[in-house]
Amino acid sequence: MNLKKTSLGLASFVLLWGASVVNAQSSYSDEFIQTELKRVVSDPENFVTISVDAPVNYVYRFLMERLDIYTKDAETVTFNTRDEGNIQASVGTERTTTMKKGGTLVQRFLIVEPPTTYAYFTDISKSTLSVPLKYSLAKYEFVEVGVKKTTVKISVVYEPSSRLTGFIVRRLFNSAFKRDFNNAAKIMNERYLKDSTGEP
Repeated sequence: MNLKKTSLGLASFVLLWGASVVNAQSSYSDEFIQTELKRVVSDPENFVTISVDAPVNYVYRFLMERLDIYTKDAETVTFNTRDEGNIQASVGTERTTTMKKGGTLVQRFLIVEPPTTYAYFTDISKSTLSVPLKYSLAKYEFVEVGVKKTTVKISVVYEPSSRLTGFIVRRLFNSAFKRDFNNAAKIMNERYLKDSTGEP
């Protein structure tokens, strides 16, 4: 079984099964999603905390909007609605990441509370990447601990699409999780120092 891995925007790292195909997953009820929102806080599958030498507003917007910079295989990021002001998402907004080799990943925002919190549900049924997950849900929590220093806790819950391969999926997903978020922190540190405008 040949399992290929690609990081998808530090939102939830998607493990690809080879060629991209449209997924046909069942939709999930609002009640189920609300239950998972509670579980991502109380009993996440995994979580990581990163430290970034940049103001909280910069870090918040960078992680939300610039997947094309910190995700190796992402080409473009679009939002189907735009909130008033600078933040490009509000509750219900769908963020679509298009990959360089084709295929898209669609994530629906469930919580948007700048600059402290956001959470999203990865809608596998609307995505055109073949992934061994039924769903995933991620929550980001931001704390400014200094004038130009921010910590971010990212927690995730997900369910592999098959019990037979669940162990492999969890192992690879969790292995990539901390490594890729730490790499994102490094990218933010470097870009903020170089960008005098303070825009992500």
